[in-house]
Amino acid sequence: MNCTSFKLLLALPLFVFATTNSFSQNLQGDTDLHESMLESAVVSYYNAGSGDLSRLYNGPEYSFYDPAVKGNAYLFDNNSFTNGSIEYDGFSYKSVPMMYDVFKDYVVLLLPDKSAKISLLSERVQNFDWLNHHFVYINTDTLSKNKGVSTGFYDQVYKGKIELLVKRSKNIQKSSGTESSFTSKNDIYIKKDGIYSHVNSQASLLNILKDKKEELKLYINNNQIEFDSDKEQATIKVAAYYDQLTPLNTKNKESERIFVAN
Repeated sequence: MNCTSFKLLLALPLFVFATTNSFSQNLQGDTDLHESMLESAVVSYYNAGSGDLSRLYNGPEYSFYDPAVKGNAYLFDNNSFTNGSIEYDGFSYKSVPMMYDVFKDYVVLLLPDKSAKISLLSERVQNFDWLNHHFVYINTDTLSKNKGVSTGFYDQVYKGKIELLVKRSKNIQKSSGTESSFTSKNDIYIKKDGIYSHVNSQASLLNILKDKKEELKLYINNNQIEFDSDKEQATIKVAAYYDQLTPLNTKNKESERIFVAN
Protein backbone atom coordinates (compact mmCIF):
# COMPACT_ATOMS: atom_id res chain seq x y z
CA MET A 1 0.00 0.00 0.00
CA ASN A 2 1.49 3.36 -1.02
CA CYS A 3 1.75 6.34 1.32
CA THR A 4 -1.10 8.26 -0.32
CA SER A 5 -3.56 5.37 0.11
CA PHE A 6 -2.55 4.91 3.72
CA LYS A 7 -3.22 8.59 4.45
CA LEU A 8 -6.64 8.36 2.82
CA LEU A 9 -7.57 5.41 5.01
CA LEU A 10 -6.52 7.31 8.11
CA ALA A 11 -8.54 10.35 7.06
CA LEU A 12 -11.73 8.44 6.27
CA PRO A 13 -12.92 7.90 9.90
CA LEU A 14 -12.30 11.58 10.62
CA PHE A 15 -14.37 12.57 7.57
CA VAL A 16 -17.23 10.29 8.62
CA PHE A 17 -17.17 11.71 12.16
CA ALA A 18 -17.12 15.29 10.90
CA THR A 19 -19.98 14.64 8.48
CA THR A 20 -22.07 12.98 11.20
CA ASN A 21 -21.34 15.76 13.68
CA SER A 22 -22.26 18.43 11.12
CA PHE A 23 -25.53 16.62 10.33
CA SER A 24 -26.45 16.47 14.03
CA GLN A 25 -25.93 20.21 14.39
CA ASN A 26 -28.03 21.05 11.33
CA LEU A 27 -30.75 18.39 11.62
CA GLN A 28 -33.64 20.86 11.85
CA GLY A 29 -32.56 22.69 8.70
CA ASP A 30 -31.94 19.62 6.56
CA THR A 31 -35.27 17.84 6.15
CA ASP A 32 -34.25 15.81 3.11
CA LEU A 33 -31.25 14.30 4.88
CA HIS A 34 -33.34 13.61 7.99
CA GLU A 35 -35.95 11.79 5.92
CA SER A 36 -33.23 9.75 4.23
CA MET A 37 -31.84 8.60 7.58
CA LEU A 38 -35.29 7.66 8.86
CA GLU A 39 -35.92 5.59 5.75
CA SER A 40 -32.57 3.83 6.11
CA ALA A 41 -33.33 3.00 9.75
CA VAL A 42 -36.25 0.77 8.80
CA VAL A 43 -35.01 -0.92 5.62
CA SER A 44 -34.47 -4.28 7.33
CA TYR A 45 -38.02 -4.15 8.71
CA TYR A 46 -39.50 -3.64 5.24
CA ASN A 47 -37.36 -6.37 3.69
CA ALA A 48 -38.64 -8.77 6.34
CA GLY A 49 -42.00 -8.88 4.56
CA SER A 50 -43.93 -5.78 5.52
CA GLY A 51 -43.71 -4.10 2.13
CA ASP A 52 -42.05 -0.84 1.21
CA LEU A 53 -43.37 1.73 3.71
CA SER A 54 -40.35 3.99 3.49
CA ARG A 55 -42.29 7.02 2.26
CA LEU A 56 -44.53 6.85 5.35
CA TYR A 57 -41.75 7.14 7.91
CA ASN A 58 -40.51 10.66 7.36
CA GLY A 59 -40.92 13.66 9.62
CA PRO A 60 -39.29 15.34 12.61
CA GLU A 61 -38.56 13.43 15.79
CA TYR A 62 -41.36 13.69 18.36
CA SER A 63 -41.06 13.98 22.15
CA PHE A 64 -43.63 13.49 24.89
CA TYR A 65 -44.79 16.36 27.08
CA ASP A 66 -43.63 17.38 30.52
CA PRO A 67 -45.35 14.94 32.93
CA ALA A 68 -45.97 17.86 35.28
CA VAL A 69 -48.86 18.94 33.00
CA LYS A 70 -51.97 17.09 34.16
CA GLY A 71 -53.90 14.96 31.67
CA ASN A 72 -52.50 14.45 28.18
CA ALA A 73 -52.51 15.92 24.69
CA TYR A 74 -54.01 12.92 22.86
CA LEU A 75 -57.35 12.09 21.31
CA PHE A 76 -59.79 10.77 23.92
CA ASP A 77 -56.80 10.73 26.33
CA ASN A 78 -55.39 7.64 24.60
CA ASN A 79 -51.63 8.03 25.10
CA SER A 80 -50.57 4.61 23.82
CA PHE A 81 -49.69 3.56 20.29
CA THR A 82 -52.76 1.85 18.80
CA ASN A 83 -53.14 0.41 15.32
CA GLY A 84 -54.89 2.54 12.74
CA SER A 85 -54.87 3.14 9.00
CA ILE A 86 -53.66 6.16 7.09
CA GLU A 87 -53.52 7.59 3.59
CA TYR A 88 -50.23 9.40 3.15
CA ASP A 89 -48.91 10.91 -0.08
CA GLY A 90 -51.66 9.07 -1.94
CA PHE A 91 -50.71 5.64 -0.56
CA SER A 92 -52.79 3.66 1.96
CA TYR A 93 -51.29 1.88 4.97
CA LYS A 94 -53.09 -0.39 7.42
CA SER A 95 -52.32 -1.65 10.94
CA VAL A 96 -49.95 1.23 11.68
CA PRO A 97 -49.22 1.90 15.39
CA MET A 98 -50.07 5.57 15.87
CA MET A 99 -51.24 8.28 18.23
CA TYR A 100 -53.03 11.55 17.52
CA ASP A 101 -51.67 14.60 19.33
CA VAL A 102 -54.74 16.85 19.41
CA PHE A 103 -52.88 19.74 21.06
CA LYS A 104 -50.36 20.07 18.20
CA ASP A 105 -52.63 18.47 15.59
CA TYR A 106 -49.98 15.84 14.74
CA VAL A 107 -50.22 12.19 13.75
CA VAL A 108 -47.43 10.44 15.64
CA LEU A 109 -45.81 7.14 14.59
CA LEU A 110 -43.36 4.86 16.33
CA LEU A 111 -40.54 3.61 14.13
CA PRO A 112 -40.82 -0.17 13.63
CA ASP A 113 -37.58 -0.77 15.55
CA LYS A 114 -38.97 1.48 18.35
CA SER A 115 -35.83 3.61 18.25
CA ALA A 116 -37.72 6.90 17.91
CA LYS A 117 -41.11 8.57 17.51
CA ILE A 118 -41.87 10.88 14.59
CA SER A 119 -44.67 13.29 13.75
CA LEU A 120 -45.90 13.05 10.17
CA LEU A 121 -45.95 16.04 7.87
CA SER A 122 -49.62 16.93 8.23
CA GLU A 123 -50.03 18.39 4.75
CA ARG A 124 -49.15 14.98 3.28
CA VAL A 125 -51.82 13.14 5.30
CA GLN A 126 -55.04 12.89 3.29
CA ASN A 127 -56.96 11.04 6.01
CA PHE A 128 -56.57 8.49 8.78
CA ASP A 129 -58.73 6.12 10.83
CA TRP A 130 -58.06 5.71 14.53
CA LEU A 131 -60.17 4.54 17.48
CA ASN A 132 -63.18 4.04 15.14
CA HIS A 133 -63.06 7.66 13.96
CA HIS A 134 -62.28 8.92 10.46
CA PHE A 135 -60.19 12.09 10.23
CA VAL A 136 -59.72 14.15 7.08
CA TYR A 137 -57.20 16.90 6.45
CA ILE A 138 -58.57 20.24 5.29
CA ASN A 139 -56.22 22.76 3.71
CA THR A 140 -57.99 26.11 3.58
CA ASP A 141 -55.68 27.29 0.78
CA THR A 142 -57.48 24.86 -1.53
CA LEU A 143 -61.01 26.07 -0.70
CA SER A 144 -62.70 28.20 -3.32
CA LYS A 145 -65.68 29.27 -1.20
CA ASN A 146 -65.82 30.91 2.23
CA LYS A 147 -63.47 29.05 4.49
CA GLY A 148 -65.15 29.10 7.89
CA VAL A 149 -62.61 26.55 9.13
CA SER A 150 -58.88 26.51 9.78
CA THR A 151 -56.33 24.17 8.24
CA GLY A 152 -55.98 20.86 10.10
CA PHE A 153 -57.52 17.48 10.88
CA TYR A 154 -61.29 17.09 11.33
CA ASP A 155 -63.25 14.13 12.64
CA GLN A 156 -65.76 13.26 9.92
CA VAL A 157 -68.62 12.03 12.10
CA TYR A 158 -71.23 11.99 9.32
CA LYS A 159 -71.15 12.14 5.54
CA GLY A 160 -74.19 11.97 3.29
CA LYS A 161 -75.57 14.79 1.17
CA ILE A 162 -74.19 17.08 3.83
CA GLU A 163 -71.11 16.48 5.95
CA LEU A 164 -70.50 16.88 9.68
CA LEU A 165 -66.98 17.54 10.92
CA VAL A 166 -65.70 17.98 14.46
CA LYS A 167 -62.53 19.87 15.19
CA ARG A 168 -61.16 18.24 18.34
CA SER A 169 -58.58 20.37 20.09
CA LYS A 170 -56.81 20.74 23.41
CA ASN A 171 -55.19 23.63 25.20
CA ILE A 172 -52.96 23.93 28.23
CA GLN A 173 -54.67 25.86 30.98
CA LYS A 174 -52.76 27.23 33.93
CA SER A 175 -54.44 27.05 37.32
CA SER A 176 -53.47 28.69 40.57
CA GLY A 177 -49.84 28.36 41.47
CA THR A 178 -47.60 26.46 39.06
CA GLU A 179 -50.04 23.72 38.06
CA SER A 180 -51.31 23.37 34.50
CA SER A 181 -53.51 20.85 32.69
CA PHE A 182 -54.86 19.94 29.27
CA THR A 183 -58.43 20.98 28.52
CA SER A 184 -60.54 19.64 25.62
CA LYS A 185 -62.75 21.46 23.14
CA ASN A 186 -64.93 20.15 20.28
CA ASP A 187 -66.21 22.45 17.53
CA ILE A 188 -68.85 21.12 15.11
CA TYR A 189 -69.05 22.20 11.48
CA ILE A 190 -71.48 21.43 8.68
CA LYS A 191 -70.33 21.35 5.08
CA LYS A 192 -73.30 22.12 2.85
CA ASP A 193 -73.05 23.15 -0.80
CA GLY A 194 -69.30 23.47 -0.38
CA ILE A 195 -69.63 25.94 2.50
CA TYR A 196 -68.45 25.23 6.07
CA SER A 197 -70.60 26.61 8.89
CA HIS A 198 -70.02 26.43 12.62
CA VAL A 199 -72.76 24.77 14.73
CA ASN A 200 -72.87 26.09 18.29
CA SER A 201 -76.55 25.57 19.09
CA GLN A 202 -79.82 24.09 17.88
CA ALA A 203 -80.78 27.50 16.51
CA SER A 204 -77.60 27.80 14.43
CA LEU A 205 -78.10 24.27 13.06
CA LEU A 206 -81.68 25.03 12.00
CA ASN A 207 -80.52 28.27 10.41
CA ILE A 208 -77.94 26.40 8.32
CA LEU A 209 -80.58 23.84 7.27
CA LYS A 210 -83.31 26.45 6.93
CA ASP A 211 -84.77 24.97 3.73
CA LYS A 212 -86.19 22.17 5.96
CA LYS A 213 -86.42 24.12 9.21
CA GLU A 214 -90.04 23.38 10.11
CA GLU A 215 -89.73 19.64 9.40
CA LEU A 216 -86.56 19.47 11.47
CA LYS A 217 -88.11 21.32 14.41
CA LEU A 218 -90.97 18.81 14.42
CA TYR A 219 -88.51 15.90 14.25
CA ILE A 220 -86.48 17.30 17.18
CA ASN A 221 -89.57 17.79 19.33
CA ASN A 222 -91.14 14.42 18.51
CA ASN A 223 -87.93 12.55 19.27
CA GLN A 224 -87.00 14.64 22.32
CA ILE A 225 -83.53 15.39 20.99
CA GLU A 226 -81.59 17.40 23.57
CA PHE A 227 -78.71 19.53 22.27
CA ASP A 228 -77.57 20.54 25.75
CA SER A 229 -76.89 16.96 26.84
CA ASP A 230 -75.00 15.77 23.71
CA LYS A 231 -74.71 18.34 20.94
CA GLU A 232 -72.59 16.12 18.70
CA GLN A 233 -74.97 13.16 18.62
CA ALA A 234 -77.99 15.47 18.35
CA THR A 235 -76.46 17.16 15.31
CA ILE A 236 -75.73 13.80 13.68
CA LYS A 237 -79.36 12.70 14.10
CA VAL A 238 -80.73 15.92 12.67
CA ALA A 239 -78.29 15.83 9.73
CA ALA A 240 -79.28 12.25 8.89
CA TYR A 241 -82.96 13.19 8.97
CA TYR A 242 -82.30 16.24 6.82
CA ASP A 243 -80.74 13.96 4.21
CA GLN A 244 -83.91 11.86 4.20
CA LEU A 245 -85.96 14.98 3.46
CA THR A 246 -83.67 16.25 0.71
CA PRO A 247 -83.96 14.87 -2.84
CA LEU A 248 -80.79 13.18 -4.02
CA ASN A 249 -78.88 14.92 -6.78
CA THR A 250 -78.66 12.18 -9.41
CA LYS A 251 -75.32 13.53 -10.60
CA ASN A 252 -73.81 12.69 -7.22
CA LYS A 253 -75.68 9.43 -6.62
CA GLU A 254 -72.76 7.16 -7.39
CA SER A 255 -70.28 9.09 -5.27
CA GLU A 256 -72.42 9.58 -2.17
CA ARG A 257 -71.22 7.71 0.91
CA ILE A 258 -73.12 7.47 4.16
CA PHE A 259 -70.79 7.38 7.16
CA VAL A 260 -71.61 7.75 10.84
CA ALA A 261 -68.81 7.51 13.40
CA ASN A 262 -69.26 5.45 16.54
